[in-house]
Amino acid sequence: LATDTNPVQRSRAAEAIGEFMDVNGLAALAESVTRDVDARVREASVVAIARINAPSGNMLITAALADADVGVRRAAVSAVLRVNFFRGYDSLVPLLADTDATVRRSAARAIGELRVAGAEATLAAVLRGDTDRLVRQAAAWALGRIGGAAARTALAEATGETDSLVRDAIDIARLMR
Repeated sequence: LATDTNPVQRSRAAEAIGEFMDVNGLAALAESVTRDVDARVREASVVAIARINAPSGNMLITAALADADVGVRRAAVSAVLRVNFFRGYDSLVPLLADTDATVRRSAARAIGELRVAGAEATLAAVLRGDTDRLVRQAAAWALGRIGGAAARTALAEATGETDSLVRDAIDIARLMR
């Protein structure tokens, strides 16, 4: 992972380390997820870190959420719900403004699943203005899952939604407790 010049080989090495699920592999994965020039290697490293599922790997997943490559960010946000002890909640909220709709949708789902308090205003803005209906649907679900006065207000104010899928998600979110 650290010395091979071939990025395919480095990616496979990261995958293999993840398959061993040995926390001792985190040092090599930490180096590759933060410094490798090839996005495929960084992405494979994030997946491997999630597979190892050690609390010390969560800071690496948090760092990967801000990676320049969309594939790495997708892998990182997906990893958030697969690992134990993830507490980098604040790093998820900026992903609601990501350029990639899949990242935005996955971030909204993770925020809802983790019930990230303080994300309601950003989720409300996504619900009101995102161009992707699946992202708006995920934002509505997340607001319903988080609950509370701010979330209920955001859902009540979403009266201008024209997409039936999103309107249904809003209606369901209003019923969530």
